[in-house]
Amino acid sequence: MRYALLALLMICAAILYGITPVNAQETVDGLSDLVGARAGQAENMVTQRGYTWVKTNKEDGGSYSYWTESGSNRCVVIRTSDGRYQSIVYSPDSDCKETSSGSAADETASISAAAEGRCKLYNNKSNNYKYDGNCTLKQSMSSGSNTYDITLGNGDSYHFVEKGNGYKVKTPEGWSDNPVTMSEQGKQAVFSWYKWELTATQN
Repeated sequence: MRYALLALLMICAAILYGITPVNAQETVDGLSDLVGARAGQAENMVTQRGYTWVKTNKEDGGSYSYWTESGSNRCVVIRTSDGRYQSIVYSPDSDCKETSSGSAADETASISAAAEGRCKLYNNKSNNYKYDGNCTLKQSMSSGSNTYDITLGNGDSYHFVEKGNGYKVKTPEGWSDNPVTMSEQGKQAVFSWYKWELTATQN
């Protein structure tokens, strides 16, 4: 009886103060089938279904990525652990707002917004350039992790996300399983993975 009364009081407090119990979070129907899927493979499907990535926060043993839903513009949070999506639920809209504290701004590197540059994509196996021309560069930071978005003049885009001591890359064909190393000098960054080397130089 005492425990039942305590539970009732907690529910009343939640209603009065606008607190939503964790287990009452609303599952996103349009993405519910992706729970349990491998994160690297499922991210393409999240984007294809009309969700826009906002940021990713790392936690011990996992991460939380925040997305906005096309049409409703509601905020969605995906919890990832052990390389798989563990839950996909709606979150308060405030969670999808980018924070802009002074410390975060200090950590942002030279390319803080979209900038024009020149890119070269080299194939080490065939010993030739797949692309050599203009490109658009963008660097951002979320929870201390760098993200680079490079769009070539032919429309191909490459999305690099910092993971541990290296990077992961999303190519026009999807997420690559090959680890990426990155070196940076001045306004030039060089990304290397598998047989590819992408050199991006900001104008």
